[in-house]
Amino acid sequence: MTTTVQIDDPQGVINSLQARIVQLEGQIQYLRQSEVEGHATAVHAVLKSLRAHGVILLHLGVEDISKARERTEQYPLERVAMDQVWPLASAPVSADVKTALQKAANYGMNRWP
Repeated sequence: MTTTVQIDDPQGVINSLQARIVQLEGQIQYLRQSEVEGHATAVHAVLKSLRAHGVILLHLGVEDISKARERTEQYPLERVAMDQVWPLASAPVSADVKTALQKAANYGMNRWP
């Protein structure tokens, strides 16, 4: 036996469901953004802790660091990491040392374990 329920205001039900869908989409977006921001905060804390222990991240690439930062601007985790990276160009070492570091790192293309 099938029971049929008549909806008195079908347009009202549809409008209500559409409003609920929009609300749920907003909640999902908020949760995603909160998660990304939480990860960014954790990355920032880890990098600051490394710096406190004498680890200094240097930008060794040929490209100007401002260009590298521009490329990461839309990615919160990378943006936070780049805020903790110092450009080799302004490191307090001689030009010979800077050149040696750049060559040793193949201008930012080599990574060491």
